[in-house]
Amino acid sequence: MSKDTTQKEQTIEEMIAEMHALEAEALALHTRAAEVRERIRERLASLDVSLGGAVKRTRRAASTGRASGTTASVLAFAAGQDEFTVDDVAKAASVAAPPVRNALTGLCKRGLVERFDRGRYRITDAGKKAAAEK
Repeated sequence: MSKDTTQKEQTIEEMIAEMHALEAEALALHTRAAEVRERIRERLASLDVSLGGAVKRTRRAASTGRASGTTASVLAFAAGQDEFTVDDVAKAASVAAPPVRNALTGLCKRGLVERFDRGRYRITDAGKKAAAEK
């Protein structure tokens, strides 16, 4: 074999070795990137759960605040009336009818207001007492 052919073979072998080293490095980088992506997904998922819980707690607190405010308004309004409807309370409190209905349902369950006819309510003695305490 000539010196030139031997030199070309060595150069080819070096290039093949370099190519294998680069492939190994690329595989290691790819594996590391996959690990990093998985860690990022896990962190995002835990963050999403944390934020989701915080959002739910905030919404629940705001909803409870609105509901208790509406309930107090309904009870205060009812204390001054012999009988009333959902629309009467909604107009007086400047609140939509659905929250008033929900508040009246809760007050009926607690025995503070009674429904004596379809769509007609009146405050009970316990309701008058509760309204006076607030």
